[in-house]
Amino acid sequence: MEKIWLKDGKFQELDKNTAENLPIEEKAAYMVASNGAKMASLESQMSEKVGTEAIEALKEQFGELKEKHVEQLQNAMEEQGKTLSELRKSNAANLVPKGFDGELAAVWSKSKDSISNFLNEKSNGFSMNLKTEVTRASVANNTMATDVPGLGHIPRRSTAISDLFNQATMGADSNGVIRYWQEASQTSNAAPVAESAAIPESEITWEEILLPLRKIGDSMRVTREALEDVSFISAEIRNFSLKNIELELDSQSLLGDGTGQNFSGVDLVAPNYAAGAFTGLFGTAATIYDVLSTGIVQIANAGQNSVFVPNAIAMNPTDAELMRLSKDADNNYIMPSWLSTDGMSVKGVRIIESQLVPQNQAYIGDFTFGTMWGAGTTTLDVATQHGTDWIEDVQRLKVTVRKQLVIRTAHAGAFLHIPSITAAQTALNA
Repeated sequence: MEKIWLKDGKFQELDKNTAENLPIEEKAAYMVASNGAKMASLESQMSEKVGTEAIEALKEQFGELKEKHVEQLQNAMEEQGKTLSELRKSNAANLVPKGFDGELAAVWSKSKDSISNFLNEKSNGFSMNLKTEVTRASVANNTMATDVPGLGHIPRRSTAISDLFNQATMGADSNGVIRYWQEASQTSNAAPVAESAAIPESEITWEEILLPLRKIGDSMRVTREALEDVSFISAEIRNFSLKNIELELDSQSLLGDGTGQNFSGVDLVAPNYAAGAFTGLFGTAATIYDVLSTGIVQIANAGQNSVFVPNAIAMNPTDAELMRLSKDADNNYIMPSWLSTDGMSVKGVRIIESQLVPQNQAYIGDFTFGTMWGAGTTTLDVATQHGTDWIEDVQRLKVTVRKQLVIRTAHAGAFLHIPSITAAQTALNA
């Protein structure tokens, strides 16, 4: 590539600003070329005033000076290359490729003869090409990026069941136990009686039920460094543990089997679905709508059509959508008149969709006949005294809540469990 200071092979002086802005390697070559041109001009001027023999003598002396000048220039270039290399290394280890000063020395060595010939007027110019490409990879351990605000959370289901019940708080000196009374049995023998005949006798018994509170707890260990050095960790682990408690309480409300420390949930007390008088009345066309509608009637019958009024149906979202997508033999969507236009209620009973309900199952209930009792509120504690936590400089976050669901046995009929929706459809079709 021809240098900008060469025109038709001859040196041409650049203006001061252009010369100052040349790349370092080109600037060095330009300075050498400029000095050579000045020496050639001086020699030409001298030849007009002195003889040829004097000029030759001066040339011999200048030749020695030129060789020294070349050596000095080479040393200066190498030193400058080393300085640049060290400077760039201090800013970013990989900004300059390894061996930069070695590459500079190698290029100088290759160009030494052409520079010497130029200075001795054996050539009209010389070139020196030093490749030092810089890319993003030249910055070592680079994590530079644009930060997206906020923190992404793994999806978790919402609570759906526990809030459907009445909520109550136990008073002082309760001993952590809930006590209630209910009818255990009743026999009604009321009947018309003839004159002087014995009056029939009815019977009724009661029973006392004791239910202890159950405790749901969760804990997490976290180092002091994590809490001090990462600002979001404290709030995140607190919210995570509180959410864990809420979801477990929700699960116990519906699925608790009463064993061990488990709640007595809806699944434990609710009777199972029975087609009853509707068995075999639907041919082959029974839908999920039909199952839910007949289930609502079963609850109404259990309450003598005067006590229990179902107010919620809990279904898996997949089953709820399958219900809304029901079609007839002509592929037309089936929308019963007693279904809301948005498909979110059946006969006025709202549908609650939750992944907590196993697929192909459903629960119907009058949830006003259940009460969630609790002692105080959810408690959050932080301590360092557990095990080796103190010596390891670890803190332990603990979250607890004491609750118990009360559904009187006498009111069990307010709820209904459909253990298999497809089996219920089969029973209606049979």
